[in-house]
Amino acid sequence: MKRLIIAAVVASGLLLAGGRASAQTIFVSDSFTVAANQTLQSHTPNIGGAWTNFFGGTLTINAAADNLRNTNAADWSIYANGATPPSAEYVVGAKVTFTNASATNQIMLFGRGDLAFNSGYVVELSGDGVVSLVYYQSSTRNVITSTTIAGFTLNTVHTVALYIRNARKEVFIDGVSRGFTTTNNLVTTAGVVGLTMQSRNVGEVILDDYYAGTFAPTLARTFDATAVHDHASARTLLTWRTTGEVENLGYRVWRELNGRRQLLTKSPVAGSSFLAGATTTLGAGNTYRWLDATARRDARYVVEEIDLHGRSVWHGPYAAEAGAIDSRVAVSRVLSELTRTSPSMSATPHPAAQETSSAPRRRAVQPGSTQLQQYALAASNAVKISVATRGWYRVTGSELLAAGLDANTDPRTLALYEDGLQVPITVEGDDDGKLDAQDAIRFYGIPLDSAWSAARVYWLAAGQPSPKRIAHAATSATSNAQTTYAATLVRRDKTIFFPGLTTDDGDGFFGPIVNGDAPTTQQLDVTSVAPSTPARITVVLQGGANIAGQPHHVDVSFNGTYLGTLDYVGFDRATSTFALDAGALREGANEVKFSTSGGSEDVSVVESVTIDYTRIDQAVDNRLELSVDGGRTARISGFTGSDIRVLDVTDHRNPIELDATRDGDAVLVTPSGAGAHLLVVQSADRFLNAEKVEANAPSSLHGAAGADVIIVTHPDFAAAVEPLRALRESQGLTTLVATTTDIYDELSFGAKDPHALRALFEASRKWATVPRYIVLVGDATFDSRNYIGGGAADFVPTKLVPTSLIRTASDSWFTDFDFDGVSEISIGRLPARSSDEAAVMVQKIVAYETAAPNADWTNRAVLVSDADPAVDFTGNIAALRDPLPENVQVEEVNVASEGATAARSRLLEAFDSGALLIGFAGHGSVEEWTAASLFSRTDALALDNGARLPLVIALTCLNGYFHDVVSDSLAEALLRAPNGGAIAVWASSGLTETRPQEAAADALSSALFRSTAARIGDAMIDAQRAATDADVRRTFLLFGDPATRLNRAR
Repeated sequence: MKRLIIAAVVASGLLLAGGRASAQTIFVSDSFTVAANQTLQSHTPNIGGAWTNFFGGTLTINAAADNLRNTNAADWSIYANGATPPSAEYVVGAKVTFTNASATNQIMLFGRGDLAFNSGYVVELSGDGVVSLVYYQSSTRNVITSTTIAGFTLNTVHTVALYIRNARKEVFIDGVSRGFTTTNNLVTTAGVVGLTMQSRNVGEVILDDYYAGTFAPTLARTFDATAVHDHASARTLLTWRTTGEVENLGYRVWRELNGRRQLLTKSPVAGSSFLAGATTTLGAGNTYRWLDATARRDARYVVEEIDLHGRSVWHGPYAAEAGAIDSRVAVSRVLSELTRTSPSMSATPHPAAQETSSAPRRRAVQPGSTQLQQYALAASNAVKISVATRGWYRVTGSELLAAGLDANTDPRTLALYEDGLQVPITVEGDDDGKLDAQDAIRFYGIPLDSAWSAARVYWLAAGQPSPKRIAHAATSATSNAQTTYAATLVRRDKTIFFPGLTTDDGDGFFGPIVNGDAPTTQQLDVTSVAPSTPARITVVLQGGANIAGQPHHVDVSFNGTYLGTLDYVGFDRATSTFALDAGALREGANEVKFSTSGGSEDVSVVESVTIDYTRIDQAVDNRLELSVDGGRTARISGFTGSDIRVLDVTDHRNPIELDATRDGDAVLVTPSGAGAHLLVVQSADRFLNAEKVEANAPSSLHGAAGADVIIVTHPDFAAAVEPLRALRESQGLTTLVATTTDIYDELSFGAKDPHALRALFEASRKWATVPRYIVLVGDATFDSRNYIGGGAADFVPTKLVPTSLIRTASDSWFTDFDFDGVSEISIGRLPARSSDEAAVMVQKIVAYETAAPNADWTNRAVLVSDADPAVDFTGNIAALRDPLPENVQVEEVNVASEGATAARSRLLEAFDSGALLIGFAGHGSVEEWTAASLFSRTDALALDNGARLPLVIALTCLNGYFHDVVSDSLAEALLRAPNGGAIAVWASSGLTETRPQEAAADALSSALFRSTAARIGDAMIDAQRAATDADVRRTFLLFGDPATRLNRAR
């Protein structure tokens, strides 16, 4: 059997003084290797305690095959291991082979169990492919979820894993999630781990390679601090830097003087768990500063690091050195400053609109007449009109002419489309049959509210046979006039990004932080409140920390009056509605205050605040949107203009303009029909202006005959990718260049949306020539909507997916059509942020692939293993090395035996002189390798290796975290290096464990050297298939062109 690598792994979240992450080992591991057959209980595992049989027959280890089987037919055998789990969060896994599909052939792996089998969590898998997630309580079996795996194969090794992480329990079979729960946490103690086997006949169930271990990504972790005392100003500046942060809440700073410590930060310095602007970066070498304004020269300083589970690590003490402090130095913000006590809505950078109802989301693209209509629009000379606010719009003839609409257009043939459906418009000045600058169209527009765009695109086309027009209806006033109306005000801030919230299915952005350091106040400005009427307020909070034994208790007050308390735990989402007495709601500013007594670590974030109230019949700035009962006259006052318009938008795709009766400064209008009617009432000068009016560039990607390669590029980079297209064509690969704009126009109705790219790729599988390779040209960020200033770099969006620890980017999602983590079409990215950067990346590829192989470097592989006394990275290095052909010269660099300085020198020499392949296995962060900074982003950008470009394989964490808003990942730097770098990089955007990377590395290396014609993208898919860990499959990404072939002699 293949050698089982037993490797301790670095844990996230539990950090030791001195700056290193604590090492936690796999606490049980058994390869069932014996010299002669013996029972399991008489055998000593590779790691862990003794096996105890506490129910049923015995299990036998088969010496001929080194695996585990039942001793007798129909035995049901339960074993527990004597090892004590170091925590209650771990994974239990094994390999199993079934030779018969009987349902009585079954294995179980369990955790948090007890020896009497009264309680615990269990994964059950039987020979007929039925997999169940189960928990036992008081000896009663309870099924959480169960499913049958389609096409489950016999006589095949299947990997089984049970993940137990806080309240989340998840089952993985062959790396694919087959069921989970996020709420069942009835058994919380670490308990014991074990296994159960049942075989109809001996040999029909075979178990191998059992293990249990803590969750432990290979994240590099260092902590460096310095203190400088400025004698002239009597101040001390403490600066500290980290190379990797996960679940980091923040830092407290303490002053140590005469053996006593004094807390200087009343609220912790904000860590990276909540990214609150373009100055804080997950894992990217964060730098923090704190200024002690009343310092003494002989004081020392200690930094207390706090994670989201309330655990602390102490760093220091640090003595201050004499020096000068720049008077302009900016200190880091503390958590209480992230509460953003805002005086008004306008003071919040990106508040939600104060709205009467929410905007409908864009419908999913689907076949049929709607999609066919959109194809026709995208292929035409239509005009695209973008709106980002709900309301009644007017677009002038001069705007339409400037957008390219033909002056000879007959405005009577103009038709407007929303999501492929025609919506009515009003056309001004169409009597003469000619489009003039003074003409105009009017329509009711609805914005989008997706994670990628607020703007909905409306399509205006000429020459349509049956254009729809907004109907008019006469109304008459009645004596029973309605003068008060229901209204809703919503505040939904987007100021803080929370990547650690893996259960959130939104955009990951929230409003201010709520914790025990200081109350958090939000202001809502309410207009035209009806006197002496009750109201209600709904608040939604999201838990931001999970501290054992410390639930969240958040008190809510309104205008100084206590309303109630929200009680919830961990990362739960809490919603509560409170009644407001008559008179409690004020005209103008109203304050909602959130407070908790749980301390700095008791953190939540505000998702939204909603007030439902009754308002009077008063227009605001000559405009009002209101709900009126059908058949009842509405009286709306406060208008100063003479020309008042009313639009019934109850059905926003079929609005009706209503006639109104003037009564002084008021208008009277009576909508017909039953039910509530939504009306827009405004003066003629209050029409909204479109955010953008532009000509469509006709496209017809959906009609493509096919291509071997698809290059998806931002329009700004289209010229830069032309040499890459020509290269692929010269190699016999038909190549299609598609801009993101064309893809959006055809497949998401013009709105920015990564689902449109995925839809194109999925549809391409039906083309005459099915694509094999896709390259995305353009960078992406997690801030697509530009909430915190990072949206400008979101050229070709990515998709954020949940992983075990964080939500992170996965370009593989674009072509993983069955959601098993394996791409059906290989995909890579050139993360350019400018046309110049795109040109540099493309020129490197062209030069690399057109150069003749050079034996001095194209037959050289340099493999680097990191140093950590608790972690053996040689297994991953062996996985890369062993498949290499004999003509490849392998040089191994071992940081542990050579030392960091010598290893760094050898690595830089390898880059400089050239290598076909450079591999690294070890600790890493966004910008560097190893805690000792063996190789960094700065080093990568300074490389001067010309065309001697290696393929870099980074078996570590976060080197591919390319979607950050300010920091470049190491993978990006290697591609952006102007005078060298790498031809491609395979790296993870997430946090993954060492052991699951090994199988992927082995498969990748094997595929790369299986043939001299092998392309990197094909090898990437092989690596994904081989990986059994879902996070490895989804987060290891290719930076480069997947159609690239290594520069080897052919």
